[in-house]
Amino acid sequence: MSGFDVFELINPLKFKLYVMKKSVLILVLMMHFINTSSKAQTYFNFPDSNTVWNVVGSNVFTQQEWHFRYAVFGDTVIDGVVYSKVYSMYDSTLLHPQSTYFAAIRENEDKQVFCLLPDFPEAMLYDFGLEPGDTIFYNIGGGLCYGDVMLWPQDHYKVVTKVDSMLLLNNTYRKSWMLSGSLDFQTWLEGIGSINWFGLFNPLISDIALCGDSYQFACFKQNETILYLDNPFCDHCFCSLLTGIKQQSTESNNGMLVFPNPASGSFKVGIQTTPSTLNRLEIIDLTGRKRVVQLFIGNETSSSTDWMNQGIYIVRVVDASERVIGMSKLIIE
Repeated sequence: MSGFDVFELINPLKFKLYVMKKSVLILVLMMHFINTSSKAQTYFNFPDSNTVWNVVGSNVFTQQEWHFRYAVFGDTVIDGVVYSKVYSMYDSTLLHPQSTYFAAIRENEDKQVFCLLPDFPEAMLYDFGLEPGDTIFYNIGGGLCYGDVMLWPQDHYKVVTKVDSMLLLNNTYRKSWMLSGSLDFQTWLEGIGSINWFGLFNPLISDIALCGDSYQFACFKQNETILYLDNPFCDHCFCSLLTGIKQQSTESNNGMLVFPNPASGSFKVGIQTTPSTLNRLEIIDLTGRKRVVQLFIGNETSSSTDWMNQGIYIVRVVDASERVIGMSKLIIE
């Protein structure tokens, strides 16, 4: 060791600065480790009360705006299992008499969220224990058009491409998942769900209908606190108090008309889009079976109900590119 090196080590001031720099470096590394660990270790359960998911949409042709607001109110026991009840809200946050029951959801100890929709068996909605490369499978599919959500039996899946974290408006981090599927990439947030397109129930959406609609998950509000906000129409969670939400109906308003509905004997299907000789009509029962597949020529066709049992069916018109251009529920009496 040179004399200069010895001098550097025994110089009290420089030695003190040397120790302080090392201490600061160690402290920074420890804080980073603690911060990273806290992000990974804190788990946020899926909401079971005081929560609203807000979805907004619009139609490029009609300039109409759509609103889907889902909120958790109360519990219910189905086959011995406790679920939280999800309502499609008429009001922003209050359980209005015109609010309608939409589904039941529950979370198990494995961080899996299940939903129970009317006319369907229980299905997994989220799995917050997934790692990159994992796959989640669904047997319920659906689509959105002209402010209506339609669901039907359909197999599809999503693959986790990345796991990360996201900072929310209350300065807390939530674990995030990016997934690829049949439509596009989407992002899930722990304790919130999907922050894309149809929000809470977006994992079930399997088809995009070509009716001019576009949707966006606008807001997540829990315990009167806005945690996530991405509203294209205003800088609030809700741009207005009363929404005039269009409830699910057996009457289609998505560019296709099925009449009469309910039907007995026969019914007609009409579309508003430019007719194509390659369009086809599909009628699907609630087990997922295609009961009718026929060419749809022009803007209107008819079909008999003689072969159909009483119940609910999904009517779809599909073009040559396998794109859904119209869909509706059909009730057979």
